[in-house]
Amino acid sequence: TLAFTLACTEGGLLFTFGSNGNGQLGLGEPVSRAVQPRWVRALRSHAVIAVAAGEGRGLAVTDDGELFCFCRSLQVAYGFSLGYIQLLAHYTSLPARVPGLDGERVVAVAISIRTSHRMFCAVTEPVTKPVTEPVMEPVTKPVT
Repeated sequence: TLAFTLACTEGGLLFTFGSNGNGQLGLGEPVSRAVQPRWVRALRSHAVIAVAAGEGRGLAVTDDGELFCFCRSLQVAYGFSLGYIQLLAHYTSLPARVPGLDGERVVAVAISIRTSHRMFCAVTEPVTKPVTEPVMEPVTKPVT
């Protein structure tokens, strides 16, 4: 069985437990199962705000809008971006950033599983840079 759970805390830490047959716990360790919740240390420099789990894969969204995928499956994992499908060039049991989302901020993620279809969906919004006003220097006239 591939039953497993992902949970993120209010502080942005990701914990996982359950089956790890495909590396879907994101631990990067050759353990087949974690009975107690384990912290995913590989994401310690990121604050996780959303997760999705299913079909032997884990997905995590960080507060800076990046999407990470983790699985060690021989099945194909896809990243969806801007209306086209990009094949991930890795199969990893450590969280890896999903490529092809440059200029986009991931705000939500889901995994849908059906008998013949497996879909990963990431909802994105364009990254906008803050507009800064030009600094106006006071004009001074020389005293004559």
